[in-house]
Amino acid sequence: LLRALLKHPKPQVSTIKLATFLVERNKQFISVFESQASKITSVIETPELLFPVLSAALAHGSDTVNEDFLKSVYNYYMTNIHEAVIQITKAPDWLKQNPAAIIWLVDRFMESDTSKRLYDHLQTKQASRTYDDLYVLLLKKIFDKVKSQNIALVESPRVLQTEIFLDILLKLCKQKSQDMKQVTDLAAAICESVDSAEGTDTSWKTLKKSITWSEFTKLALKLGLAKKGHFMLLDVMSKLCEVLYRDGCREEQVVTLFQMVLSHSQFFNVVIGSAPNKCEL
Repeated sequence: LLRALLKHPKPQVSTIKLATFLVERNKQFISVFESQASKITSVIETPELLFPVLSAALAHGSDTVNEDFLKSVYNYYMTNIHEAVIQITKAPDWLKQNPAAIIWLVDRFMESDTSKRLYDHLQTKQASRTYDDLYVLLLKKIFDKVKSQNIALVESPRVLQTEIFLDILLKLCKQKSQDMKQVTDLAAAICESVDSAEGTDTSWKTLKKSITWSEFTKLALKLGLAKKGHFMLLDVMSKLCEVLYRDGCREEQVVTLFQMVLSHSQFFNVVIGSAPNKCEL
């Protein structure tokens, strides 16, 4: 049955779902999938079919899929993956809808010089800074790869990662219609990025002087204190204050932030109440 489904030159949605279901339920179908994909070029050339089935196969464990086959898939689609890092808004749906498989391929096969090149691009103003689940995961993986290379960099990968995520979080919070799961997930990703830099000699000076940080502090206080659903913004602000002002608690920026907190109309209501953001404040 799976062989017949994979031979279809223009598979329908129902065909793709059935092929994916078969591989999900029985890992013995993985070898059939690999064999057919290697023989029939239309399978490799049809990402809408290839990646859902591949995701189902990898869910059984990466060791269940032949590595040479996986590498051939990465080599065929690596340009699409690299372009998604540069401009996620133009990435096709099949790429965004299969993040687990894409991230696995990047983790296993992206070479160090490629991750460094993409990292350099992410420092430019041309880089896309728009929320997407796949984009956040791609950036995490690329920054992890660059960090593991132990090469000399002008700025720590964790600082740039935090700044990019903070910029995206700002944009999300300024939208009239907000996806709170995206806001929460991104806030958690920022805290995770900061935590991963603990115990290192990471310098946060560039972030501390950035417009992004200045704008975020204002928005975090405005929304984090006024709206219960945005209390995680204060978590992020608190986490960043710990590293940004560790050695300069008397500097002018700290005084300004302190005054902003005290003068907020909701400050005392939060302090004397039982709001979840009380401790972070």
